[in-house]
Amino acid sequence: FYFVIVGDGTKFDMIFNWSNKKKPTNLKLLKTQSKEKYDELLELSDVGLIFLDKRFTIPNIPSRLLSYLEKSMPILAATDEITDLRIIIEDAQCGYWVKSGNLTEFNYYLNKLLNKEQLNLLGKNSRILIEKDFQIEKTYNLIINKIPYGKK
Repeated sequence: FYFVIVGDGTKFDMIFNWSNKKKPTNLKLLKTQSKEKYDELLELSDVGLIFLDKRFTIPNIPSRLLSYLEKSMPILAATDEITDLRIIIEDAQCGYWVKSGNLTEFNYYLNKLLNKEQLNLLGKNSRILIEKDFQIEKTYNLIINKIPYGKK
């Protein structure tokens, strides 16, 4: 495995310090990139990783999910139990979800992603998901049909 972590979120300094101390040979840590550079990195990647703090108490779906789905990437998410991300991933069969902090289960699913056939199937399901449920027209219609125009 080779991990590329992009961003400068709340844990960047902690990861940066750990990386400088341990000097892992399979990790590249990058600050936030332009959209173009980020998309180039995704083109070279096999799996989209999503990590959220297990203490979150409100639903949270990171926008990078859409970037991963657009690139037909399988998702491996380690998040809180409140987010709907688990349901989305499991229902679409486009990746795996584990509770944040469960390293045994995370490593189990990470190793499952070494299977090229499994990787391809989950990636195809990611593409199906974005085309089926995340199109602008569908979202627009869902919103517009819920707004009671002209009613007081």
